Amino acid sequence: MFKNMKLGTKISGGFGILILIAIILGYYGWSSLNQVNSYVEAANDANIAKEQLQEARGHVKDFINRGFAVSGNNDKNSMEKYEEVYRTQKTKLEEMLKNDLLNSSDKDIIHSISKSVDGYKTCCDRMADARRAKDKAFADWGRIGNNLTVNVNKSLSEVIEPGRKAAQNAGDTRQEREWANITNLLDQHVVEPFLLLRVNAVYLVATNAEEQWQGYLKQQQVLRQGLQEFSDGVKGNVKLEAAARELDGFIGEYEKVGVSYHDAIIEGDNAYRDLMVHAVDMTKNINDYQSAMNSRMESVMARAITLMITLAVIGAIIGAILAFVIVRGITKPVNRIIDALTAGAEQVGAASEQVAASGQSLAEGASEQASSLEETS
Repeated sequence: MFKNMKLGTKISGGFGILILIAIILGYYGWSSLNQVNSYVEAANDANIAKEQLQEARGHVKDFINRGFAVSGNNDKNSMEKYEEVYRTQKTKLEEMLKNDLLNSSDKDIIHSISKSVDGYKTCCDRMADARRAKDKAFADWGRIGNNLTVNVNKSLSEVIEPGRKAAQNAGDTRQEREWANITNLLDQHVVEPFLLLRVNAVYLVATNAEEQWQGYLKQQQVLRQGLQEFSDGVKGNVKLEAAARELDGFIGEYEKVGVSYHDAIIEGDNAYRDLMVHAVDMTKNINDYQSAMNSRMESVMARAITLMITLAVIGAIIGAILAFVIVRGITKPVNRIIDALTAGAEQVGAASEQVAASGQSLAEGASEQASSLEETS
């Protein structure tokens, strides 16, 4: 059937196939390029997610160091800055889910990242609450310490010092020694231990270490024992017994605040550990998502290259076949024409020889007739 086709039909068909292959190559190349661009954007989204996580971790570190304080020319503290990053993270994850090339597994990874982001935010909120509790405890320590100092000064100025002066004026050396002993009890067993307790509290605030907390508890016990000795030493003095009871109340409040501060330390540490778990999970999920996008991109590129090379080879083969058919379709008729012209020339040559031979015979006949005529004459 192909042999009976006209040459023009063969040429048109061949060029049509080549054009079709070129169209397929162009479309598939364009489609593959769009897919590759989409996967590149998806992989870039993963990089952005990593950068956002690093930014969030930076703000958390600043918060651990500075708390709610605002530094430099900033109008927001570290936790407020983190909350801005959190909102940006959630918005970016929602945009990532809109990629049409993602399959259900890819979307599950993004949902896992989103859960880790929410978990990270919850841990940051816990850390913020713990820091507020510590700040409140520190302020309460200062308030209670001031109240206790006022109470001590009041006892000294209104009870102990007037009593000592009265005994001194009366020349009662025994009473004077008793007042001196009470003053020493107050200074050595209450005031000085309490000052050391406040120093331990400051160290605890600076370090948030368990070792320092144990030191704080030991000094607290020393203060308790000192207060008991002071209370025993002022029995019988109504005013000083009331002052001792007030001191006991202040020290009890101070102890409760210490427990609150320690609880806040534990909660903050636990929140930070949980936060790091979410950060690790988030990093793993982001890396998995990025690896999936890169793998998909490489697969698309490999398929595109394979198909385009295959189609190019097929096009080259078809082009070669088409060239062979065209050349053969042109040369074969030309060869037939040449053969026909050659045969016609041979026939003309033979006829010319026959005409020449006939002419020679006529010439010989004419010569013979002329000779005969001469003889006859």
